[in-house]
Amino acid sequence: MLKLSEIYTIGHSNYSFDKLVEMLKKYEVNCVIDIRAVPYSKYNDHFDKEIIKYSLNKAGLTYIYMGYEFGAKRDNRSTYNEMGYCDFNKLIFDDQFLKGIDRLKKGLQKGYKIALLGAMKEPIRCPRSILLGRYLEDIGIRVKHIVHSGEIKTQVEIEHMLLEKYFPDRNQITIEDLIGTKRTEKEMIEEGYRIANKEIGYRLEHKK
Repeated sequence: MLKLSEIYTIGHSNYSFDKLVEMLKKYEVNCVIDIRAVPYSKYNDHFDKEIIKYSLNKAGLTYIYMGYEFGAKRDNRSTYNEMGYCDFNKLIFDDQFLKGIDRLKKGLQKGYKIALLGAMKEPIRCPRSILLGRYLEDIGIRVKHIVHSGEIKTQVEIEHMLLEKYFPDRNQITIEDLIGTKRTEKEMIEEGYRIANKEIGYRLEHKK
């Protein structure tokens, strides 16, 4: 499939605002799209929605809030599964999510260099890779995750991180190897996404 363009992602973690901007400008990002469902930080108020918007604009970057479209906490109850947490395999069919994707495409077509902003330092603990990184790659948009070191991790590297986290013993010989029932690497990656989704998807106390 023809790739439309590329999108960056970053987590603000407990960085200073200047460090965040430095990491973004290293890759010439000029538009930050905030995907946090709750765009406020208990310990780093310089990342609160109104403050970061003002600060980014002052630094010459556009700020757009799209937590309603891309956050892991949803108003649409149909995006939650029977276990009560937001299921990303359901969420990607949500109208609000798909409208958000269309807005991203239009932004790319206009020439914006976009970074999706989450809260977590590690991409595998954030919807920016487990939800959006996976989906965007599937529709032909290359995703580049800016990590703590300031370097880039691809979505393929994120998937390797999932394997390392959830299947550290995958290369050992087991009974499943002997009887021919061992999961393939692709199946383990799929399972890794599901486990990560369960850990980070917003959970309803009572699903009705």
